[in-house]
Amino acid sequence: MLWVAVTIASAFVLFVLVAYWREWQWTGLVEVRRKAPDGEDVQASKTLWDWLQIRVVPLALGALAFALNAAQEKRQRAT
Repeated sequence: MLWVAVTIASAFVLFVLVAYWREWQWTGLVEVRRKAPDGEDVQASKTLWDWLQIRVVPLALGALAFALNAAQEKRQRAT
């Protein structure tokens, strides 16, 4: 089970690094500058906090729910 989590985390880190290196604008990882009629429009890149909110918090909540469910099943089997 641990190797699955490590593989997923490694793939995610690799994806982020490649997105920065290739400057994929659709990922939101790099700053995007567009010409607007009234000047230049800048879309800032994602911050670490943005990634924590988008990815890590939901994953942590899912892991917590999984752990609580496993503990409840173990307790029910003991009775």
